[in-house]
Amino acid sequence: QEYGSQLRESKLGEMVVCQLVRIRNATSRTFFLRHSTELFYSPEVGGEPCRSEAITIPPGFDQPCKEFVIPWAATALSGLVVWQAGEEGQAKVRCVVGPSEIDGGSTDWLRLHGPSWEPVSVEQWLPLGRRHLLGAIGGGVDLFLTFREPVAALLPTPHGRSPSDLGLGRNPWEQP
Repeated sequence: QEYGSQLRESKLGEMVVCQLVRIRNATSRTFFLRHSTELFYSPEVGGEPCRSEAITIPPGFDQPCKEFVIPWAATALSGLVVWQAGEEGQAKVRCVVGPSEIDGGSTDWLRLHGPSWEPVSVEQWLPLGRRHLLGAIGGGVDLFLTFREPVAALLPTPHGRSPSDLGLGRNPWEQP
């Protein structure tokens, strides 16, 4: 009963702190993560401290994380940056926690953005908890990050139609 995330939510209405507690790669591809430098946290993956260099996530990777906090949109210079091997200069996804117009800004969301901070895969954004009007730190959410093969890659596409033509959404790793 994992479903890719495990939530630990406070009943308080403050800004949500979202952290990764485990990273898994169930694909045949290698991914990279670059954690934003945070003053208040010392993130670790598999017991090793995360420094400014990228973390390599090869196929079969499965490691616990500590203090791997997803940056808040309001303070993030780069966010948590994710990209696929071989696409270093191309498609990157930035992950941050922050409000959205989806609900008028009353909830903190795990948001996905492209290299130029344009929103991507908005339908995949994850609500994390209620925001506090003053932006105080409060509730916490623990997440597993699991890389899986895209659903569209596993489905046959009739008559050569693309997955987006079938209403399956845009794969954030594909160039528009």
